[in-house]
Amino acid sequence: MRRHLNKIGFVTLFISATPFGISTKFARLSRLLKNPLAAGRIASVALAVLLANILGCSSQKPAPASSPRYGGTLNWAVTAEMEQLDPQRIMFRSDWQVASLIYEGLLTIGKDHNQLIPRLAENWEKLDGGRRLIFHLRHDVCFHDDPCFPDGVGREFQARDVVYTFQRIADPDVASPNWYLFKDKIEGIEAYHERTAPDISGIRALDDSTVEIKLTRPYYSFLKLLATPTAFIVPQEAVAHYGADFSHHPVGAGPFRLVHWRRLADISLVKNDRAWEKDEVGRPLPYLDGLHIRLISNPMLSVSEFLKGSLDLLAVNEKQFAQLGQEAGFEQKFIVAQKDDDFSVRFFGISMNGGSVIARRPEIRRAIACAFDNRALAQQFPIDIPKGLVPSFLLGSASPKWYAHDPAAAKKMIDNLDTNVTKSPIYLCSNISGEAVNLLSKAMLRIGLTCRVDIHAMRYYEHIMHKRPEIFRVSFYPSYPDPEEYYALFYSKSSPSVNLTGYCNPQFDALLEQAFVEQDAGKRQSIFLRLEKLLKRDVPAIYISHSRPKYFITPKNIHGLSIQSTIPDFRKVWIESQDAEQK
Repeated sequence: MRRHLNKIGFVTLFISATPFGISTKFARLSRLLKNPLAAGRIASVALAVLLANILGCSSQKPAPASSPRYGGTLNWAVTAEMEQLDPQRIMFRSDWQVASLIYEGLLTIGKDHNQLIPRLAENWEKLDGGRRLIFHLRHDVCFHDDPCFPDGVGREFQARDVVYTFQRIADPDVASPNWYLFKDKIEGIEAYHERTAPDISGIRALDDSTVEIKLTRPYYSFLKLLATPTAFIVPQEAVAHYGADFSHHPVGAGPFRLVHWRRLADISLVKNDRAWEKDEVGRPLPYLDGLHIRLISNPMLSVSEFLKGSLDLLAVNEKQFAQLGQEAGFEQKFIVAQKDDDFSVRFFGISMNGGSVIARRPEIRRAIACAFDNRALAQQFPIDIPKGLVPSFLLGSASPKWYAHDPAAAKKMIDNLDTNVTKSPIYLCSNISGEAVNLLSKAMLRIGLTCRVDIHAMRYYEHIMHKRPEIFRVSFYPSYPDPEEYYALFYSKSSPSVNLTGYCNPQFDALLEQAFVEQDAGKRQSIFLRLEKLLKRDVPAIYISHSRPKYFITPKNIHGLSIQSTIPDFRKVWIESQDAEQK
């Protein structure tokens, strides 16, 4: 779904081609012992020992050179095909990652998911109780040198570029898949979208370096929306010059610019010599000469390439990290540059507007939720069992409770139904085969329900929207790190590409709209818990898993990597020469 869709990976690399991760030596030990729970305890102890050893060694970083050095190309891999780099059209995380190196937004989100960092906006003011925002823009920013500009020289970034970017977001001809993020939030943006107004009345350039945005209400997370790739600023000249090809000829104001793109092979970015950012002592960034990004479809190949030195960055989960730690010389060669939370969630959605029996009968959905035992997945794969839709670290002290595994209660619910209800098989659709699909189909069979499994890999989410399978697997990554973005998946006013289930509950909508504007974090938290209770009652989805934190690993001569909401930031990355490292 949009940019939060996981095709195969993003930078997260899997040792084997399963939907959850690797089959480690510990999993093989489980099969030998024929006792998954006992083997799981053994694996946990072994994993803890390995992690302690590896982290202990990895925390002893080699002393870097006295100051960052310029030069060098960093090699990186993305395990999914790059589709396009038009920020207003980005749907996938792999595209998002590369676009974040080429473009800039008004601001970005820092290591802390509530931290907002100025980028093209030096600072901003909140007026009228948060309904009016004034952004003071940087004076030292130019777009990339490109043939779309006179004499090929990138011009200065101005307030009119912000206005134009938001017109693109709202333009129905652009058909931004993330238009819903700003719909109804900015004064006049809906009228512009419907072509009943020539411009967006709520956005105007006060002068070349000042932009005013008027909101319809004081939205709690609006500034976070400005940090999404949808709001990366683009120059009108580039869009006009390249037309439909703009998605493959990106022009931004970011630290790197595109010079080479071979579909299904690789992408090369070079340093933007006119980038605006400076380091702490006033030296221009970035330090790197460029990045070479390989498009590697086989995750196992990415791991082997990293271990032999052909790649400079790898992101793995705990178990993968532990297994890598067993490689000879691993602790001497590599460090954990950063450990970062993963915001993704996987679930089985239910077509609530498809007219099927399962859509009409909530007791069937509740029975399936009780019958599905995702604990078996946690014994095999590096996942967390969801207590609710949103990862617990985003809900703070809130503690929702999902259905406990209770096959007897599930069977009783189904037995109480009219036998005609259970005769027809339920259509279960997924873009990948895997243990979660197998577990769900077997759980349904045990309580008297049958299902027809369809693995539909091509244009999967379009298939869901048009064919409306009764149950379908979803892998979701939020556009911005806030609980409201997860609950928008079940908001009736979200687009069909977002609310795939077609769930419609006026009480749910009213609560979510209250959370949009509630400024008190504690009160928002209580609203989110009420939303969880409604989802538990109505069961428009059956939760599969939350992802565990990722370890971003680099060779020891790579310095300065920062991860911001799982997005690698290469602005301050520099490569220490092997000679310096040996000294």
